[in-house]
Amino acid sequence: MNLDAYMVVQLPGQRKLINIRIMKTILALTDFSESAENASRYAYELAKRVKAHLMLCNAITVPLSQPIPGGMVWPMDYDSVISKSKRALKDFAHLIVYSNGLPDKAFPKVSVKVKVGDISDLVREAILTTEVNLAVMGLSGAGDMRRFFLGSSTRDMIDAAQLPLMLLPKTVKFSPFAKIAFATDLSIADFEAIQSLAVLASASNAELLVVHVVENGMGPERTGKINDFIARLKTDINYDKIYYKNVYNKDVEGGLEWLSEHGQIDCLSMIHRPHDFLDGVLKGSHSQKMARLTELPLLVFPQGHKDVIS
Repeated sequence: MNLDAYMVVQLPGQRKLINIRIMKTILALTDFSESAENASRYAYELAKRVKAHLMLCNAITVPLSQPIPGGMVWPMDYDSVISKSKRALKDFAHLIVYSNGLPDKAFPKVSVKVKVGDISDLVREAILTTEVNLAVMGLSGAGDMRRFFLGSSTRDMIDAAQLPLMLLPKTVKFSPFAKIAFATDLSIADFEAIQSLAVLASASNAELLVVHVVENGMGPERTGKINDFIARLKTDINYDKIYYKNVYNKDVEGGLEWLSEHGQIDCLSMIHRPHDFLDGVLKGSHSQKMARLTELPLLVFPQGHKDVIS
């Protein structure tokens, strides 16, 4: 069978979403690098589109003390470090707002947050104190292990995330979504994420493409499962621009790479399902692998998370 073969099913009779829920706050995590700055600008444009607030965040990793001549150490002045970071974030926020020709009080509102510690601690604290729905981060290049700023690997960040994570290659510039793809393993648990993506897609009147990669050697029992899944999409997801596609390939990553290159999509989304420890160390999840391969925005839902939009 041709590895690039696919099937598309339009789901008829879907109703347009009427009560559009609003995304409350988007986190843009930055270390002031080129990649992080691009991600922050993308997050600002996305916040305008979905009527969200934007919080620019910087996690500061510093030693407990700094060496001085003579072999002695001197305690770090954390207050000074935090103040400098806040000033830099506020200057950057001012630059983003005015580069878009908007006055200070225009929507979306932009705030800043600085914390000494790692990124995951900052995100957890933000979730506890603010109604946060999405975090946006920049990817800093390709290689055997694509890395985030501050040296954290994609595996670590995806594993630690407690909310949807949008990962952006540094060459990606914002444009309104025309087609969002969601990769499913036909799990019933995926429907919460699909419904959330339908709301996100509706903000740009975008198509939502639900994709299942059929790997080589799959048996005929898969057909029945696919038909059951499509039937439930028709009844459970009330959006009039939703489609279903089978992509046939030797493996999941190969199918999603083909889709990214030939499917004319603007964003790929999927659920992160951690594997067992040994498999995770050796291979990683499908979402972790795609984070190393993608040249598109990759939106990763943590397993069990219900929505991007609330």
